[in-house]
Amino acid sequence: MASIEMDLARQPPIAVPTIALHGEADGLGPPTDDRDALHFTGAYQRRLIPTAGHFLPHEAPEAVVAAVASLLPGRHR
Repeated sequence: MASIEMDLARQPPIAVPTIALHGEADGLGPPTDDRDALHFTGAYQRRLIPTAGHFLPHEAPEAVVAAVASLLPGRHR
């Protein structure tokens, strides 16, 4: 477990296609910038979901399913 923590502490680039979902109705609010994008070398998108808060699979399941479906082989850009 310690070796995994050491690897993660180095913040290696993430090469897999990724979609970050943020609910705009979250009481904490979505991040104002997208600093996380700097860690991704693969396809990366940030999607804001205006009708959802913190629990996206429950509050906006269609957005979660659409995000996962768009990451299927041959579908991501």
